[in-house]
Amino acid sequence: MQQAVSQGNNLHLEPASIEVEGLPTRPDGNNVNVDRESLLLSQTQLQYQMGVQLIKSEFHRLLTAIKDGN
Repeated sequence: MQQAVSQGNNLHLEPASIEVEGLPTRPDGNNVNVDRESLLLSQTQLQYQMGVQLIKSEFHRLLTAIKDGN
């Protein structure tokens, strides 16, 4: 997740972390759940792939409109 920070007229993005409540903590203080992180990674990858496909189809549509306009 990123956090928007305004610097004058510019908008700057900085990484932000969110503490998830209720995750079991190991004796070493680590509460990372590999299964949960893998699921979130897969979800992010699918969202990225869908976004890329949408942009590709939009560019294809624009290219078709440009070619047919001549």
